[in-house]
Amino acid sequence: MEHQHLIIRAEVLNPPTDNKFIEDWLIDLVGQLGMKVAAGPISSYVTKKGNRGITAAILIETSHIVIHVWDEKNPSLIQLDVYTCSNLDVERTIDHLGIFNPVKVEYKFLNRNTELIVIDEGGTHGSNRTEERLDNNGIQRNTIQFSKNTRRRMVHQMESSNKES
Repeated sequence: MEHQHLIIRAEVLNPPTDNKFIEDWLIDLVGQLGMKVAAGPISSYVTKKGNRGITAAILIETSHIVIHVWDEKNPSLIQLDVYTCSNLDVERTIDHLGIFNPVKVEYKFLNRNTELIVIDEGGTHGSNRTEERLDNNGIQRNTIQFSKNTRRRMVHQMESSNKES
């Protein structure tokens, strides 16, 4: 049994602000990843200044997916957490964020089977430029910077797939 954990931090220009939309997005992500819903989704929009945005979660047969969105700033911030006891397609997960028009995506992909083992930190999934830097703890971080053309392509793909549904 695998224990894979994907943690994504994305800065986006088109953040979700509607509970129904984010719940449908989560259900679609579960399907795109070939997983099955066990319960949910559930979501809540918080209006508190400084913490405004949506938090949503869905339980899958192999664990969970949770998304947090802070939409007050431009670009807005999305934190996505996908944990599964099966295999996880990182590229497909990142591509699913395309509808939010990401300008920057960072991620860590962990194997948590017996200890925390980093499988991948960033990569070049769908990007035109990857920056490497050290964080405050001296750990190398990879940042994906999407070009305007890549962002347009990602949004177009999401719009096309929504029309086919």
